[in-house]
Amino acid sequence: MDGLWEVAVSSLQDTCNANEQRSFDLRFNAAIEEMSPKELAAYRESVEEHRENAKKGRRLINTALENVVALIEARQEAPEPRSRKKEEAKPKKSGRR
Repeated sequence: MDGLWEVAVSSLQDTCNANEQRSFDLRFNAAIEEMSPKELAAYRESVEEHRENAKKGRRLINTALENVVALIEARQEAPEPRSRKKEEAKPKKSGRR
């Protein structure tokens, strides 16, 4: 189970790191009209990559959430361990004699 969480966390970190490297500065956005077609194409590609990374992150988070919910539900539905039931069934000793 730990290995699966490491993969999910690592993938989310990769996605976050990729998106941190992209800056969508408002001043830059205001200058879009002044960009050459080549600059505009590069900017569009950067936005598309950011969009895909965001979608990937959302899918990873949704999958992790589904798995956590399934684990919680399975734990809530699981019978109590036998050793705990035995301990509760034993009469408690009084400190008085």
